[in-house]
Amino acid sequence: MPISTPFAVTLSSPDGKMNRAEIALRTWHRADGVRRGLIWGSSIAVVGLMMIPIPIIHFFSPIVVLLMAPLGAFLIYRMHAAGKDFAGAGTCPSCGDALSLSGSAERFPVHRVCPSCKNSVQIAP
Repeated sequence: MPISTPFAVTLSSPDGKMNRAEIALRTWHRADGVRRGLIWGSSIAVVGLMMIPIPIIHFFSPIVVLLMAPLGAFLIYRMHAAGKDFAGAGTCPSCGDALSLSGSAERFPVHRVCPSCKNSVQIAP
């Protein structure tokens, strides 16, 4: 499981309005990436094995899927091993509606678009 740390951020809109929110900054360990990669890779392999009894598809799909299982496992591992992301909620500074905050925490500021008013929202520490 990732280590979750509360983190205060400022939400600002292009018209100069600002709002405060609190997000959870999550740090993933290498073991989390290995576990998630193995789960996804084995799930893809099971889907490939389930395609074997299906006529005509069993000529090419299981081979492609079974070859893609290690690639999928590696990509999921890379996404979660020693990575940082954030998740939380806040209110849009422009319209005041609820705003879901999530994304990669590799670099700040992060820009999101409010789904109700379509204004850009900048998330900064």
